[in-house]
Amino acid sequence: MSIMYPESYFSADDIKNPLKLFYKNYYYYFGINSQKIDRLFFNKISVKDDQGWIFEDIKESSLLSLSRIQSDLNFAEIKDGSISRFYEFNLYMEKKSMIIKRSFMKIQDVSAKVGGLIKLVMSLFAIFNSAFNFHSFKLEVFKELFMFPKKDLENPDFEDKNQSR
Repeated sequence: MSIMYPESYFSADDIKNPLKLFYKNYYYYFGINSQKIDRLFFNKISVKDDQGWIFEDIKESSLLSLSRIQSDLNFAEIKDGSISRFYEFNLYMEKKSMIIKRSFMKIQDVSAKVGGLIKLVMSLFAIFNSAFNFHSFKLEVFKELFMFPKKDLENPDFEDKNQSR
């Protein structure tokens, strides 16, 4: 006896189709004096995938996947020279389900983060620049109050000829 059943897994790398489905083969060799009962339990797997660049664009996909197999093996009853039942196969749907939600960063989120980074860098430069500007301002005020010629501050060896008179 051979049964093909679905199994699935979530592939986060695949943007378009994250839910992968594949099939497995479950097989069993029957014996003459055996009776087998197989119970296959399935659960629902759903993916809510937001693939929008600017606005929400939720695409929902779902499928059934095997969660577990339960088997019982008994000795068969032989009545009137024949076996009344040698294999029983039951399918069950479990109440539990798996929901996977995935969303990507939108363009406005990226621009907000980049804008925040630029604002942080500009703030650091403003702090450094304000200290530098305050020092330059004090130097200019000092020059104006004491009327030093500009060349005197630039070259300490410069002698002003007007002072010798």
